Amino acid sequence: MIDFHKFQFIYCVNDEQQFQNSWNHVYALNIPPGYTVDKSIIKNAGSITKGYNQAMLGSNAKYKLYLHQDVNILERNFLYLILALFKKNPNLGMLGVLGAKRLPSNGVWWETAESYGKCLYFDQICNCNTEVINEYESVQGIDGMIMITQYDIKWREDLFTGWHFYDLSQSLEFIKAGYTVGVPKQNVPWCAHNCLSSMLPFQISQQKFIQEYQAFFK
Repeated sequence: MIDFHKFQFIYCVNDEQQFQNSWNHVYALNIPPGYTVDKSIIKNAGSITKGYNQAMLGSNAKYKLYLHQDVNILERNFLYLILALFKKNPNLGMLGVLGAKRLPSNGVWWETAESYGKCLYFDQICNCNTEVINEYESVQGIDGMIMITQYDIKWREDLFTGWHFYDLSQSLEFIKAGYTVGVPKQNVPWCAHNCLSSMLPFQISQQKFIQEYQAFFK
């Protein structure tokens, strides 16, 4: 049975220190009255999609937050803010703090002409090229640093067996299911992401993504 008053934080972890720092920030968040917070830690995941599916199926929480172990939530009222958006907009399936209005044909979201959101990146504020005017902006894809859902849709582990393009795939799976994906208005960055990632397997996942979702680029 779904617990409508529960937030589940979901991590794939291979660096205990980074995870603990991220979790300390979660622990400091203000929690709406009557709600609870729990965590799922997946270690030695074969892929991020497998890890996320495992955690998703193992949790009854209405609200699930999939985040990288090197993401720190800075906005103390973060849970209040996302809860208000979800309750006011039942068709809003998923939120992220960075995203693209329309994905470019190469699938690289930050190369879009119209991007939204902001984050703190190695102590520097990273602003996308378009400001969110309303409470949120609907987009075609969000960055995987943090992905917040109020509905469960299976992650495409049949396609993405690594650590790239799972986020854009999940965004389009939500859209295919009839939901909206959004980036909320942030006066200051809600999250920090200190990430140094390898691009080596990027191209393989990119080609799979383009082939599977080519209809969205026409």
